[in-house]
Amino acid sequence: MTPRDYVSHYSTAAPAIPGVPSSPAPLSVEDGEMIGIVCMGSGGPSSLDDVSRFLYDLYMDPARLELGMGGFLRHLFARLMSNLRSSVVRDRYEMIGGRSPLLRMMGEQTGALERHLIREYHGAEVEFRTYVAHRHGTPSFVDAARQMEEDGVDRVVLLPLVPQYALSRTRSWIQYWETLEHAGEIPSWPRTAVHEYAANPKYVQALSERIDEATQRFPKESRSDIHLLFTAAGLPPSERDRRCDPSCCLVCSTVDHVMRYRDHDHPFSIAFQPEVGPPMTLMPSVEREIDRLAGADASDVLVVPVSFVTDRLETCVHLDIELRDHAYDVGIESFEVTSGLNTHPLFVEALAEAVVSQCHLSDDMVRREAQGDSAPSGYPLPPLRDLATEPMHEQAVTCPACTGEVRPKVWGQTVTETILPRPSPRPFRMTPMRIESSRDS
Repeated sequence: MTPRDYVSHYSTAAPAIPGVPSSPAPLSVEDGEMIGIVCMGSGGPSSLDDVSRFLYDLYMDPARLELGMGGFLRHLFARLMSNLRSSVVRDRYEMIGGRSPLLRMMGEQTGALERHLIREYHGAEVEFRTYVAHRHGTPSFVDAARQMEEDGVDRVVLLPLVPQYALSRTRSWIQYWETLEHAGEIPSWPRTAVHEYAANPKYVQALSERIDEATQRFPKESRSDIHLLFTAAGLPPSERDRRCDPSCCLVCSTVDHVMRYRDHDHPFSIAFQPEVGPPMTLMPSVEREIDRLAGADASDVLVVPVSFVTDRLETCVHLDIELRDHAYDVGIESFEVTSGLNTHPLFVEALAEAVVSQCHLSDDMVRREAQGDSAPSGYPLPPLRDLATEPMHEQAVTCPACTGEVRPKVWGQTVTETILPRPSPRPFRMTPMRIESSRDS
């Protein structure tokens, strides 16, 4: 399906109910079946010569940028914008080796996920296979589907590698897969999808461990004063307001869980950054937040990406190079960016739990105990049908700019009590354009 063809198929209808759609019913899996796990991502250019094609695809994607024009006019616009921006974007990719590190990192992530599932469920009479599928790169969704057909996959789990459900990513990728099915370009399997895992305890703990690792790069005497700047992929305010995109609320939920887990040991705030391609304008931008922190005499800043789970252009160049230079220019003395989650064992386990929670395996097919190689403390998984429950605590970090409040699923009462013990309440200062905390004196 060409980009122009997809424009004619795309539906911009907003969800009937604001927030994250209910997860599809778990797949019933029989002994001897093969489950194909489609690990979905945005993709990136495979070389400098591929940058123009990549940008064209981004501007042609109606889920990323609504233009209110048909396929032909959009094609002309996308050609113009990709030609205008290709040299700038090429220069940025040239700074990190000429191609997106996302392509390699996603391959490593999916390989680690498959090995973990095989190791944890080796006694089950089912087989797990993982497949990389890039919306704007290779292997594409069609490439992944062809490989699954060749491998004899029986059932499919769609796994967007974005912890927070977003219309322009999660919903867009799932909808594109469905469109390919309906058009007959890929086979139609019994399938389900993972919508979000923003509050999965192992994802939260993996983020916290990346914070601990990065704080070691600061001078020892200033580590207690580090300001944590959580960053997330931006989106236009129209996505949040008119189409009820829940991603900013889910980002706040992730940050809330991380800071609760850490017992609010550092001051923190949240800001948004654009992805490569069409600009996203939700505020505050990371640059504006750095300016504010410098004006408030913050001297040590650690940037923590929460919605980008691999090293990629947005983290390696925008944050680690360009934002670092900006921070030093405005007076920040020490500036660091956490490493991507990539193949962190706890994050791989979080992905595995997200997958298995959407598979109805019989009790004798499941080993109940999480036993990751580097997990500091495993926890017993409740019955898989009970994994997704409503949050058990009042969320302190919320999105003040949203008209509604969206809460993530949590992963069972036992997990909540064991991994995320509730700390004493801390004061929070909220303004319409930013979210931040103040520590107890």
